[in-house]
Amino acid sequence: MVQDPAVGVWSTCKPPVYGTARPAPCSRVRPITSNGSVYRFKGADGFERTLIQSLGQVNGLVGRLEWIVDDFGNLTHQQFIKGGSINGVPNLP
Repeated sequence: MVQDPAVGVWSTCKPPVYGTARPAPCSRVRPITSNGSVYRFKGADGFERTLIQSLGQVNGLVGRLEWIVDDFGNLTHQQFIKGGSINGVPNLP
């Protein structure tokens, strides 16, 4: 586990996958890290990144919210996994 790696992360946000869902706070990721589980993992390209996962709901569906932050502080991924659990692995339920 990594403690608060994303303080001051700035991002360009992608629109939410599930239509009317509001995206995670785009300008700062700190509120996410204070409520989520934080992991480090190595991507297929060999670079390490920070994965933040938190249980939540989108449009009434229960699941996991996740964000990936690169070492430059860019939010590179945000996704809702319907029915997902906290597992430290991106994109897998």
